[in-house]
Amino acid sequence: MSVIATRRVVLLPAVLLLLAACDADHVAGPPVQPPPGPEPIPLPTEPIDPIDAPVRLAIPTYDGSGQVVHPDVIAFATPWQGASYWMAVTPYPGGDAGYENPSVVVSADGLEWGAPDGLTNPVVPRPVGGHNSDPDLVYDAAGNRLVLVYRTVTGGQNVIQSMTSTDGRHWSAPAVVLSKPNHQAVAPSVTFADANRPMLWYVDSGSGGCNASVTTVRLRVGSSPSALWPSQPDAGWSSDVATTLGLDGRVVWHVDVIYAAAHAEFWAVFHAYERGQTCGSGDLFFARSRDGVAWTVYPTPLLEAGGSDWTGASLYRASLAHDVRRDVLRVWFSARSQLGAWSAGLVEFSVPALLQTPVQSLARAGRAGRQPPHGHT
Repeated sequence: MSVIATRRVVLLPAVLLLLAACDADHVAGPPVQPPPGPEPIPLPTEPIDPIDAPVRLAIPTYDGSGQVVHPDVIAFATPWQGASYWMAVTPYPGGDAGYENPSVVVSADGLEWGAPDGLTNPVVPRPVGGHNSDPDLVYDAAGNRLVLVYRTVTGGQNVIQSMTSTDGRHWSAPAVVLSKPNHQAVAPSVTFADANRPMLWYVDSGSGGCNASVTTVRLRVGSSPSALWPSQPDAGWSSDVATTLGLDGRVVWHVDVIYAAAHAEFWAVFHAYERGQTCGSGDLFFARSRDGVAWTVYPTPLLEAGGSDWTGASLYRASLAHDVRRDVLRVWFSARSQLGAWSAGLVEFSVPALLQTPVQSLARAGRAGRQPPHGHT
């Protein structure tokens, strides 16, 4: 199955050294320190604009609010189980975490969304004594299945769990991938390697959580796809490595990573807020890497909050896909209005322009906003 937003990678030297340390189970001992990475990717010199202004999307939710956050999208070159686009997302009406239970919707074009026939959302029920958040959806080509990874906050722990499905409608019982004290494991993002080894990035915000003044994006590598549904937490994973994905004066909070095979690079879109603020504010940024550890970060926002009513207060977790046929980067993102309502949107960028020029603050487009086609609101 060909995937537009390919998450299959060529393992690069720094990552290979991590894998060399893996046995069939978790690797004991101190974290592996990466060797010097490849030469940094140079920053370009001219600003660009998106192809068009962001489109606000209408995404149905099980609670009826239509307010969503944390979109994560897989784009298939040919439909998988009846749909070209699969999204994991959570309702978030007025910021109520009790509804933040991962759900799955599908689309033919990435614009119009609905639950797949035969599925009743949410896929993940609300936990007792906590809440869910941060879904990430990945396609396991070796098993021809979807893997849903998400975070549960409960009992003072950030528990990263996973569920699998071979049809997108029937899902396995959850398995615990890893568990760390609050809030040392936020916003998981998974990409598969060519050797069928999953790569898992997550944000370590220490005990500060949404109020943290500094965070670290960490990477671990699995020995096989089964590391995503282990028999016990941490089984089949390398030790964590701290990456360089960060930005002076900003705090990284949520991140999504893919591998763009056509360019032999990892690409990331991440939400970051100004130091001294909280995760309830922030903009979206773009970064590139040749090994997933050392990153070149575009220092000005890929997209800024403000200008339209639905993006007025903040932008938030986003997801990206490389449409190879059109050579376009599609970015689905979440946004909060000044009145506290949450929405999802879609914006596109020319990949040649994006890779040749730095991304400026896109106020003209990102703050223009427009309503979706076909009468959506």
